Amino acid sequence: MIKNVFNLLRNNPVIIAFHLIYELLLILIVVLLYPTNMNQFMGNENFDIAAYFMMLIKMLSACGLLFLISIIFMPGYGHMLSEAIIQGKTSAKSFLEGINRFFVRFLLLTLLGTAAAFAFSIIISIILVPITMIQVIGGDPSGLVYTSVFITILILLITILIIPFVLLCIPSILMDDVKIFQGIKIGAKAGVKNYWKLVIILLTTYLPIIFYQIIYYDSVAQGEIITPSYIVLLIICGIISLFIIPMLFLVYKEYRMKQIDNDNTRF
Repeated sequence: MIKNVFNLLRNNPVIIAFHLIYELLLILIVVLLYPTNMNQFMGNENFDIAAYFMMLIKMLSACGLLFLISIIFMPGYGHMLSEAIIQGKTSAKSFLEGINRFFVRFLLLTLLGTAAAFAFSIIISIILVPITMIQVIGGDPSGLVYTSVFITILILLITILIIPFVLLCIPSILMDDVKIFQGIKIGAKAGVKNYWKLVIILLTTYLPIIFYQIIYYDSVAQGEIITPSYIVLLIICGIISLFIIPMLFLVYKEYRMKQIDNDNTRF
């Protein structure tokens, strides 16, 4: 599988070029708009409320730009990957074709995923708030750290358990050219068949983030965001995603080819 990904990228350098442009835009937005330290406005003395609200506006603007760029990029980029996998070659022109054909479907899929994530965050908050209040009332600050670690691990485990079932709906929509609910249905079936393979892929994606949280725990706990090490983390995650995204498409193609072979065998 890894060899196939290397061959795909080697034969289609335009995919690498578009991916690098996307990652550079994301890093640029984060560096320019995110604060270097979340706690710089939280002191009891000389609290600058104007600067604090300006920081919030910049962060919201960054989130909006990241969402907009991603929702425009993925249909085009995914269409290029689909074309490269199916036909062996793709071009920059396919990027615009993908946006034209799949933008609305990706927008609806993203909104659906956002709604699901929001519902999940509410459930986590319902669990977290009472536990946090108990720790605060009890005057045990170390308990808050343990609670935070527990919630982080819980979210990670739930993510790893659930996401494989829906991860392949994106290549399903693009490669089979189907509507979002049909894509989710087909992608879920593909996810079940390739569950542990997808879990390994997800763990590979999360490992740099987990190591960063462990190694730079003190900096993260103090609210430091944009640091040189964090920029390195973004670059590493971008390089990993360059290989992971095509791998997901190849996993789905392999699943569909087996399905077609099985259907032909029956007849």
